[in-house]
Amino acid sequence: MVDNLILSSLLFSQAQIDYHLKRQEYEQAFQRALSASDLAVVMHLLNKLPDAQVVFTVPCPLSQQTLLSLSQQLSCGLSSRDAELKLQ
Repeated sequence: MVDNLILSSLLFSQAQIDYHLKRQEYEQAFQRALSASDLAVVMHLLNKLPDAQVVFTVPCPLSQQTLLSLSQQLSCGLSSRDAELKLQ
C-alpha cells in the first residue's frame, strides 16, 4: 500500500514536471522537482530538459533560491552513475 502511494506520488510529480516543461515554465518545473525531496525526480527533470543550457540563458529563468536548491541536491552523490549529467 505504501509503495503504491510513493509510486503514485512520483508519477504525479513527473507528470506535473513534464507539463511545465512543455509550457516552458522552467521555474515551476524545477520548484516541483526540488520540492519532491527526491533526487530521482530532479534527475527526471534534467533528463527531460530540452536544453541543458537553459539555466545559463540571460536572463536566467530560475530564481536564486531554485539555483541554490538545485546545486545542493545535485552535489549529493556525485559518485553515482548520473554524475556526468549532474555536472553538465
